[in-house]
Amino acid sequence: MIKTFNIKLTAGILSIMGIALLSLSSCNSDVIFDEDYTIPAYGWAYSEQAAFEFEIEDTTALYRMAVDIDHTSDYPFQNIYLRIHSVFPNDTINVKQHSVELQEPNGQWIGGCSGEDCSVRVILSENMYFNQTGLHKISFEQFTRRDSIKGIEKWGLILEKMGTKPEELTPVESK
Repeated sequence: MIKTFNIKLTAGILSIMGIALLSLSSCNSDVIFDEDYTIPAYGWAYSEQAAFEFEIEDTTALYRMAVDIDHTSDYPFQNIYLRIHSVFPNDTINVKQHSVELQEPNGQWIGGCSGEDCSVRVILSENMYFNQTGLHKISFEQFTRRDSIKGIEKWGLILEKMGTKPEELTPVESK
């Protein structure tokens, strides 16, 4: 009886591990950029930007862009307002305002906390694509009600290649 239980338990564990490995390999994600910007201890001022540069070589791919945020549990706001500045290889500039939620409405931090240190990954864009190869620049400017905010310690940018975009998304070139 005990041997049968061990065999069934082992087979069950192996089945679960096989499914987990299969699902991980089917994600088909490939991190092409992962970099962090450390926020100064005195706080994140309006004038300081978390700036990143990365090369795009494949305009046929779909990408996911996310940020990793490390903050303290005494960060005074439920969210952080941002201005996101994008500079494309042809020098076109795009500026968007965005709010990143760090807390649930009930005050619970999103992500995980260990003591006073909290971390959260926020997906900014999924299934996006770039229509230009070359150097892309993106910077994040805090845009809260204060000139300088304390409690945000690190800001990371992650860019993952997720697969190939469908043909209907491919721009048609005029002749």
